[in-house]
Amino acid sequence: MRIGHVALTVRDLERSEKFYKEIFGFVCVERIEDKKKGFVISIMKKGGITLELFSHPQCKQLPRYRQKLDSDLKVCGVKHFALKVKDIEKKFHELKSKKVKLLTGIENLGKRLRYFFIKDPDGIFIEVVENKIA
Repeated sequence: MRIGHVALTVRDLERSEKFYKEIFGFVCVERIEDKKKGFVISIMKKGGITLELFSHPQCKQLPRYRQKLDSDLKVCGVKHFALKVKDIEKKFHELKSKKVKLLTGIENLGKRLRYFFIKDPDGIFIEVVENKIA
């Protein structure tokens, strides 16, 4: 078993598609419009990962308590999603050069896991992770 996809609601579909394409190499493979419910979904893929970007005209900004990295740990729900890279140092410096806001430096969790956090254009937390576990 594995995760089928990650679904994100975004305020500006074109801006988010551009971000995920330029920063992580995702490609939009399909757009689906549901006129009855009033939203558009962009299906983006890279390798075995699928993102569904939902765009709705009444989309609201993340609540204040979800805007800091660890501020909602006492609230049930999804905190972030992680994208695995082969070389975390290279990705860190690439994102820094592209002026992506880095929320943390590269940190270690145990002996084999290294990570850092960024936000997407809507403030959704993304963990960039390098896992040396075989």
